[in-house]
Amino acid sequence: MVTATTTSIISEDRTRGADILKKAKDEFPTPESTVVKKRRLSSVSSDSEVVEKSFKKQQKKSLNLSAPLLERSRSQSALVITHFDDPYDLNKEHPYPELRPYEVLIKNKVVGLNHVDWKAKKFKFAIYSFPWVNGRESSGVVVSHGTKVDDTKLPVNQRVFIVSTSYRDIRTSTFQEYTAIDSRLVWKLPGSFSFENGATIGVGLVTSGMAFHSWGYASSNDRIEKNSKTMLIWGGSSVVALYAMQFAKYFGFKVVSIASEKNAEYIKSFGCDLVVDRHLGFEKIEEIIHSEVKHIDYALDCVSRETSELSLKLIQKVNGEDDDSKSYFIPLVAKPKAEIPKNVQMEEVFIKKFHEDIKLGEEFVNFSTSLFENGNLKPVRHRTFHGGLKGIVDGLLQLEEKGASAEKYVASF
Repeated sequence: MVTATTTSIISEDRTRGADILKKAKDEFPTPESTVVKKRRLSSVSSDSEVVEKSFKKQQKKSLNLSAPLLERSRSQSALVITHFDDPYDLNKEHPYPELRPYEVLIKNKVVGLNHVDWKAKKFKFAIYSFPWVNGRESSGVVVSHGTKVDDTKLPVNQRVFIVSTSYRDIRTSTFQEYTAIDSRLVWKLPGSFSFENGATIGVGLVTSGMAFHSWGYASSNDRIEKNSKTMLIWGGSSVVALYAMQFAKYFGFKVVSIASEKNAEYIKSFGCDLVVDRHLGFEKIEEIIHSEVKHIDYALDCVSRETSELSLKLIQKVNGEDDDSKSYFIPLVAKPKAEIPKNVQMEEVFIKKFHEDIKLGEEFVNFSTSLFENGNLKPVRHRTFHGGLKGIVDGLLQLEEKGASAEKYVASF
């Protein structure tokens, strides 16, 4: 039915770094060559004549010239990675993306920050050449259209939010002033939402949505009798979990979450029926859940390899080892090393399906848009870092050092 950092990278405990790195490297394999190609950061602006010719050609090919700002702009600001070991480059001469026929150009207003953004640079993965630009989600306004875009659906200045799942295409990255994105995979930002609200949505929404899609829950036709099935979410304070439990409640599930007690009331505001303190020992957690739940039908782990194994163990304890009915489990961060019980079906979620299958992605955008409009989905709370590109650097540093719990870090341009 309705799916990421990716498989999203979720933080509830900083000890899960090794698991996250392993998961990320599995999805972002290192290129065969260990030599990363270098090219000049601003080659398009090294010669005024070449720049003018290239810029005019690009405008003629793909830009709607009703956006006067872009007629004057030959470059943009971007947070550029020039080498794994070098500081971020706050580059004001980075070329803005050339549009393809079905794409729109978004002027980013607020960007979402994810653990993969700092981990990729620190642990040297998912960066395929230099200069490189990270960033997976943002909110902003439409400023231009590709040649095959219906500009009546997404007019200039339309407020939108986006998620980039095309990891190898930095035109779609969001740590830059402008981002190119397929127009069919763009959400209109609801009128009551701020740009900060919009920047909290992309990665968490698509990751959780694609998980439900893999289970066969993708539209209003897939709703079940209320509380007729139970879903376990380990790591309920993560952004992905907060969106997942909203999908779960919409489809009719009873939701049980394991998370920090300090966030219990906030988590319940997203529809979670039972929050169990993650600091309790496993036996106590199992006892509490078993007293409230007779069978775990679906489970989502948003934390680590260790908690994915505990999730499996909890399914067996609650359901009974001899139970013949199938349970479905998705470990978002790392696969368990333990043997998978015969009555548990484990699956992986790759959020790149969102852009690789345009029909699926477009259907998900339309479906989730209706849920926002009807009040079945709402954005999570956020912490905003100001200062433009420098704000992104500050936010990523805090995300690495402190982590975020039941909130999303965003940076405002």
